[in-house]
Amino acid sequence: MRTDIVVNWVKTLVTTQAIVVPGRIPDIPKRFIGVAMVPGSGLVLEDTFDVVAFQLTCRGGERNLADTENIADQIDRAILRHGSGFHLGTGSDRVWVEGLGRAGAGPSAAPLRDSESRWITTTTYWMSVSTDI
Repeated sequence: MRTDIVVNWVKTLVTTQAIVVPGRIPDIPKRFIGVAMVPGSGLVLEDTFDVVAFQLTCRGGERNLADTENIADQIDRAILRHGSGFHLGTGSDRVWVEGLGRAGAGPSAAPLRDSESRWITTTTYWMSVSTDI
């Protein structure tokens, strides 16, 4: 599972006009959702499925915790309501998502310093995926 596949999927779920970007936290834009692949629990069911994980980092406008929380809560609800049982990607990168959930609690404020006093939240999700279905 590649980051760009998850980024393209997350973009279809966003309703807050936050920009979805891959990888690290950019200086701009102010309102964004960053997507990074992180370690999942690995292969299960005799290697039929791979449990992968991704982390979303959300940031809102300057000195605006409510904006950050709105962005994070909206995408969190959208992911959890989406459920599993769908394909992601295309061609040889296409995978079947058999399971989907949050790893731990919902969006949590990160104690990171920001030069423009912007709040940041992080949330980690898991997907059980297979290329053989």
